Amino acid sequence: MNPSPEPATAIVFILLLSCIAFISVEGTCSDRCGTLDVKYPLGTGPGCGDPRFRSSVSCLNQQELIFSTHTGNYPIKSIDYSKSTITILDPGMSTCSFMKSSPNFGLDWTAPFQLDSSIFVLLHCSSPSSLVYKGNPLCDTSNSHICFSLYSCPGIVSFGVPPYSQAAASSCCVYSPVNLGPADDINLNSLHCSTYTSILSFGDSPTDPTQWEYGIRLKYNYGDDGNIPSVCGDCERSNGVCGYAIPRNTFVCACRNGVNTTSTCYGQEGFWSSSSSDLAVFTSMI
Repeated sequence: MNPSPEPATAIVFILLLSCIAFISVEGTCSDRCGTLDVKYPLGTGPGCGDPRFRSSVSCLNQQELIFSTHTGNYPIKSIDYSKSTITILDPGMSTCSFMKSSPNFGLDWTAPFQLDSSIFVLLHCSSPSSLVYKGNPLCDTSNSHICFSLYSCPGIVSFGVPPYSQAAASSCCVYSPVNLGPADDINLNSLHCSTYTSILSFGDSPTDPTQWEYGIRLKYNYGDDGNIPSVCGDCERSNGVCGYAIPRNTFVCACRNGVNTTSTCYGQEGFWSSSSSDLAVFTSMI
């Protein structure tokens, strides 16, 4: 009697399933999150984009791109890939329409991000004139008009300060240049201030804070002087998404059909469907 082929067949079947699962396991990278296009070096989750950004940028429920630091999670409002900048919103930050006590804001010193061209303003400070760093004042008095404008906002009354008053202007500090300190934080407690805001643009209304654009602009850095690696450019041109294989962080090109390659997605369109058909035929023979 010939031995039953079933054990060997089962082993081959398991190996085939493992192979197909391995090929498709990283097929979760996307070039879009909500309304934002996501390109290298940013990614939508683990295994996507550049590994140096994995702890900083992620896509929440495929709807909202989030920037994360040790002080919190912040929605990404926009991305300028030509300038390597992102603009984030701090939900705890004050604006002209709504002022409140703010938590600290900080950057992770290991992450490839730094503050860019935002104007930070500290509000409701006990003594702005005493804010110094290595003997240099932290408040830019040449921009005191920003303080007067902000203290015309109705929201300032939440701190018990009358709008347009001298008391209002004297408790404000245009924080320039921003010094994050050894913890890479804007530590409002140590600065003796209640809240802060960050201005991106005055637009066409330099004296009307209700028309200003608020947010925090960050610049990111990555290897090769900010140039996209050629292998990643080839991947994106083939309609793939640049990523990396965990744990060695080697480059992969994630294709739309769930297949990962080490080069491009050209010629990969029919791989998954043909593999699935072969699997169906194989299982029907068992």
